[in-house]
Amino acid sequence: MRIRVEAENLPGVQTALLMYPRQARVALRRAINKTLGWTRTQGTRAIAQEHGLPLKVLRSRRRIVVSPARGDSLFGVAWFDLAPVKAVYFGTPRQMSTGAKVGGRTFDGAFVAHMPSGHLGVFKREGSSRLPIKEQTVSIRSSENALRRIAGQVPGRMRTVFRQELNYLTNVRRAA
Repeated sequence: MRIRVEAENLPGVQTALLMYPRQARVALRRAINKTLGWTRTQGTRAIAQEHGLPLKVLRSRRRIVVSPARGDSLFGVAWFDLAPVKAVYFGTPRQMSTGAKVGGRTFDGAFVAHMPSGHLGVFKREGSSRLPIKEQTVSIRSSENALRRIAGQVPGRMRTVFRQELNYLTNVRRAA
């Protein structure tokens, strides 16, 4: 899922660009980048909370990419990868008589195994023979609704950060 942050449509931006052209452009770029960081944090928290995942799983796997505003570009993009997550990331897998259980989820007919590489996983045979096996995953596609709620908060957050940055550049930094 992709969330695009644009600043030019916000109320007060056009006026600021006319009154303080240089400071307003710098404030816009900084506000966009800070809002993208906020979006990444809030989106990661929403996905993790909805699915019972530890935050470090989403952070370490580079599932969230931010393209910041640079130079004269006054937009940025936050991209959230909603591909399935390996079951083992939801907790410690336990072998049960009917399958495997991880973090409250049951995988019927699955088994817990340490691979020769040291990788621990929850696997299931695809056929009646020993091989092939497939590692079990959990879909996080349902997080789109949580991310849409975050996307709806972006303009308000952008407005707040822009006002703060413009105030800093026109009043505080100028006085220093």
